[in-house]
Amino acid sequence: MAIKFEDVVDVFRTHPKQDRALVGFRRNFIVVSNLLALVVLLGLLVFSTVANYNQQVAEVNRALDAVVVEKLWEKGYDVTGHEEREDEEPSGKEPKNGIQIYPDGSGGIRLEDSLATPRNVEEDGIVATITYFCEPGKTPEVEGASANLSDEVIEQAVGLAVGYAQEDVGHISQGSIGILGLRYAAYIGEEGEVAAVFASGNFIKHSVVSLLVALGVTILGAQVLLFFASILLSYVAVRPLEESWKRQQRFVADASHELKTPLSVIMASNSLMQASPDATVASQKRWTDTIGNESARMLELVNDMLFLARSNSVASRAEFETLDFSQLVLGEVLQFESLAFERGVGLSENIMEGIYVRGEAKQLKRLVGILIDNACKYAGSGGEAEVVLLKWDITVVLHVRNNGPNIPEEDLPYIFDRFYRADKARNRQRGGFGLGLAIAKDVVETHSGTISASNEGEWTCFTVRLPYAVR
Repeated sequence: MAIKFEDVVDVFRTHPKQDRALVGFRRNFIVVSNLLALVVLLGLLVFSTVANYNQQVAEVNRALDAVVVEKLWEKGYDVTGHEEREDEEPSGKEPKNGIQIYPDGSGGIRLEDSLATPRNVEEDGIVATITYFCEPGKTPEVEGASANLSDEVIEQAVGLAVGYAQEDVGHISQGSIGILGLRYAAYIGEEGEVAAVFASGNFIKHSVVSLLVALGVTILGAQVLLFFASILLSYVAVRPLEESWKRQQRFVADASHELKTPLSVIMASNSLMQASPDATVASQKRWTDTIGNESARMLELVNDMLFLARSNSVASRAEFETLDFSQLVLGEVLQFESLAFERGVGLSENIMEGIYVRGEAKQLKRLVGILIDNACKYAGSGGEAEVVLLKWDITVVLHVRNNGPNIPEEDLPYIFDRFYRADKARNRQRGGFGLGLAIAKDVVETHSGTISASNEGEWTCFTVRLPYAVR
């Protein structure tokens, strides 16, 4: 289903009153689906950005740690040992990056970490650094990579880093110096030696900004695609509602049509009776009989519509029991033998014994009665009607067929619709309202079965399939 420009405009166009509900549903579907998609995409954006930021910070922290360890190694401190000492507990706080440095008896330090050898940060291409190292009474050493910092900035950075590291003597302290835009890792030894390394925070900022731009463009493109996809999906989503709406409108129109005729007859008969106020009841019998007959037809129609309204209710399912379907079908065939004889129809049966189903007896009797009555009605005088019941694997199959005129092929898909009759002129010569097969379908579906109609040569066949029940 291709989306056309007029389909997009149609959603935002003013529509006739009868279409506003459906168009409003489509609009709401588009708005809600796009808002949900936007929330999800923004959530992914935030999650990805935070995850990327944390990853970059962790990478920079590991890199700065490695430079500090490398500098200490270079100055003769022992950082090669990483076996645990059972007789010595770690002192101080847990470092933020999981690296712990312990003082030992020889004045050196030992490192507990999986780092076998120091990483060369510049070769890894992670971040450019400036390293500061100073032992008590000696001149500080500053080594710079490609990160250019003035002496004043380095002095401020060292002062702040050393201040932050005072509480973690003997450990590597890490953090951010926001005022200078730097990240640092600093170590203060037991004898006052200081090793610090600094890196520009721009690396992380640029990485996060680049990710935001890339994801933002992707999300914008995805949102545009989702907008057009939601328009397509709105038509798909509204289709069942639209069909239901049309069926409801057709149902109301058809019910009104069926009720209009008997009401017109009743009103006409009543007017004729009122025109002769002095006439006896016996002389008005023709009109009273007409009113009675048409009232009975209206009552039948109302009862059928009420049956359709509640046939799929949970309460009806609660009344299900295991029934001998063979005896039920046979009983209905016997009930219709006299009617078939009066119509000149030969009614035969071929019913397998001992077939059981779970269901409500009254509904199933009505189902079978509707199909047999329909077969006898359309077989016509001199025609044949046949009822066949058999069990196929775990399915009960009921065939009711007649050799009357076939149902036109174009009418077969709609034969079970309410008020639908193949004779478009709504001929009432055969009686009924076009609700019988609709009721039959609802009964079958309530019993978890299927019903279909087909033309088999000169025969018209209705087939019902129901689940077999073990007695």
